[in-house]
Amino acid sequence: MTALSVIGIGSPHAADQLGWQVIDMLRQNPAIQDLGSTRLSLHRCDRPGLSLLEYLKGVECAILVDAVEGGTAGRHVRLTREQLVVDPARLSSHAAGVAEALALGDSLQLLPSRLVLHGMEIGSAGIDFIPAETNLRQLAGAIAAEVAHCCQEPDNLKNAPGAVTKTNTQ
Repeated sequence: MTALSVIGIGSPHAADQLGWQVIDMLRQNPAIQDLGSTRLSLHRCDRPGLSLLEYLKGVECAILVDAVEGGTAGRHVRLTREQLVVDPARLSSHAAGVAEALALGDSLQLLPSRLVLHGMEIGSAGIDFIPAETNLRQLAGAIAAEVAHCCQEPDNLKNAPGAVTKTNTQ
């Protein structure tokens, strides 16, 4: 069982590459490299849909990294498990995305007890948003700090320092 998994969600298209770009930056971080594969796994997932649950299987703590629609372009947000899991009655299995996968995983009790999403809002630019290198480095740095914090004490995932915690505005 891997203690902590960081999963970059995305695709090869413009703003949707954000999760992958952050994973690539984390792989170059010496502190992350020192943790080794038994304590930490890093994944780049191409629009995983419901297969996201496979990446979460057997993981104690998970950090998802993804572009977040709307908001202020370039702003870092951190969402907790409670903010990520939506009412499954409002969802469809057609075109299942991250929210649907997490709702299903929650219903089936498949999610790690400690789960957060670090994201960057893409504002009104949508998929055409290109994050500044500085913003990407700050996001990767915040995630690296959370990884280090969590590896010291796994219960720390819920109380990690760093980003603005956004309220769920559904």
